[in-house]
Amino acid sequence: MRGRRPAPAFRLRIGHLDVAVLPMSDRVAEREECEGMYDPSTDSIYIRKNTSTTEQVRILMHEWLHSLFDSQGIGEIPLPQEAICGTVDRGITNLFLHNPHLLPMLLEALGPEAKPLL
Repeated sequence: MRGRRPAPAFRLRIGHLDVAVLPMSDRVAEREECEGMYDPSTDSIYIRKNTSTTEQVRILMHEWLHSLFDSQGIGEIPLPQEAICGTVDRGITNLFLHNPHLLPMLLEALGPEAKPLL
């Protein structure tokens, strides 16, 4: 992303990466034609701020998967289902193991109060 980088809303340890999670403006989302993105050059996940909390969680999970594949060195190659599942299940386990603050945040975002992530 071009321009000044906003301060991270929070950080996640994903594999060997320290990933910043940042808000994405509507202007950038419209220019990039996306609701979220993972930028491997800066180890950053961007989530469009003006979306529902449920959509923010979905975008976070989607972009997290991109960062997981990057952290594991898996590029654009076809893989058998077991290889993909093995990467994802280890990644999910490690995501929550190394980021104990994440699950309570997600539960608050998906709970009755729908507290936004950003």
